Amino acid sequence: IESDKIIIAENGSKSIFFNQNIDFKKQFVNKYKLPINSKILLYPGALGYVNDVSYLAHLANYFKEEVSFVIIGSGIEKEKVKNIAKTNLTLGRNFFMLDPVPKKDIFDIISISDFLISTVADIPALNQNSANKFFDGLRAGKCVLINYGGWQQEYLENSNSGIRISRNLEIASKELMNLIQNPNILEDLKLNSFKNSGRFEISEINNKIIHNINKIFI
Repeated sequence: IESDKIIIAENGSKSIFFNQNIDFKKQFVNKYKLPINSKILLYPGALGYVNDVSYLAHLANYFKEEVSFVIIGSGIEKEKVKNIAKTNLTLGRNFFMLDPVPKKDIFDIISISDFLISTVADIPALNQNSANKFFDGLRAGKCVLINYGGWQQEYLENSNSGIRISRNLEIASKELMNLIQNPNILEDLKLNSFKNSGRFEISEINNKIIHNINKIFI
């Protein structure tokens, strides 16, 4: 098949899903007893072998109340992750694990977060990861964090929308703390995240598909 007849439609999201609600944020913080003034780092997704969410449970131990790690989801490694957080005394301090919630609630929680992170195990093939949360984070205007390489790292660097943080926990903690302690840098990343991600808006992806189909058959 000729290459000009192949259409690639990336994952996407809709910016209208996300609207920060101050009252919802207060309710959420109070309900789950998050530190009042901490930044919210959100991981919404599966807790399976390939996701390596235990990485976040270990990373939380390098912080006190500067950042709250909020994990929403289920999977075979959920109890393992929870036990790590219990052991290092971060569970309920700055590491919080919530059961899966309806998609609308996920959008609301993304809206009140500062960071959205996608993690995978240290397996080269997983550098081609294309998790939905990455695109939600961009269209929500959040600082997107990943701990793997590949095209998503290149995208974040080229668009200045987030960073790849190290698998070395000490280095990763310093990279994250640098963003927390430099609000101007963090705000720039958030602004760029939304401003530069129009290609991942669902309507734009739909238009691209229709345009290319018409080009082939008309």
